Amino acid sequence: MTVVQNLAAFVVTYKRKNVVLDTLRKLAEQTVKPSLVLLIDNADDLALESALKAEDSLGLNVEYIASGSNLGPAGAAALGLRELINRGYGYAYWVDDDDPPLFDNTLQELMAGFARKPQAFSFSAVGQRWSWRTGRYRRLLDDQLKGDVPVDVVGGNGQWILNLDQVKQLGLPQAELFWGLEEIEYGLRASKAGYEKYVVGELMLKHRRATGRLGRVRAPVRQTSEMRRYYTMRNYIYMMCFTFKRIDLAALRVAWELMREIKNLITGRPHYVGAILTACRDGVFKKLGFRRAP
Repeated sequence: MTVVQNLAAFVVTYKRKNVVLDTLRKLAEQTVKPSLVLLIDNADDLALESALKAEDSLGLNVEYIASGSNLGPAGAAALGLRELINRGYGYAYWVDDDDPPLFDNTLQELMAGFARKPQAFSFSAVGQRWSWRTGRYRRLLDDQLKGDVPVDVVGGNGQWILNLDQVKQLGLPQAELFWGLEEIEYGLRASKAGYEKYVVGELMLKHRRATGRLGRVRAPVRQTSEMRRYYTMRNYIYMMCFTFKRIDLAALRVAWELMREIKNLITGRPHYVGAILTACRDGVFKKLGFRRAP
């Protein structure tokens, strides 16, 4: 296994000790490993900090950082990137605590992408295009996944490696979003500024094959918790109204969400009209940060 000296990672976690330890074990199995892994704990869990000492045999250089308060994934990501920039690293691997790499050569494939395109802002294993007409994702078709494929956004489980020289130019993720769409906002902001983001096409195809997602034309609409619906709706409204100046897309999203809730009400599934309306109010009036307990 090869340790890449200018590659570091940060893993954001909150009250999921066993989950994050399993992710670290899988990260340790990579054919190419980061020289440093910052474990940013939004829960300041002493049991997790102690458990890390028993994981020394992994061969990972893990540093525990207690955030001091619950910054949410967005705030912790901003903290992690700032810390790695200050320490002089060239690349940062952005990891959610429950989304380890699926394959042992994932980081090797992604870092090889930067060798081909050193000007790239990022490489990832999964990503999507974005439609500014509808304000929604555009799924890449299976036959488009060849070579290095340009994308606009990378979700939370996309195995995202960022070029820190370009992160310094663009700025950090918006910490005040707290939780929900922070990666999407950051990816769209990078696209608007002209930065190039790619997925390794064959690696993304391999992900789809492994997860049973080959042949789909669009991603299915999933039922999510009331809390998640609140944060994603609030942050969408905020970023469209203020970051990207697309009030029309904010209004379109409100209409779509309310129609979805009417359908859910008729079919007896969970309905969160109150959460959606509160999210709209908070987004419009810039009431961001921590608002509902995870």
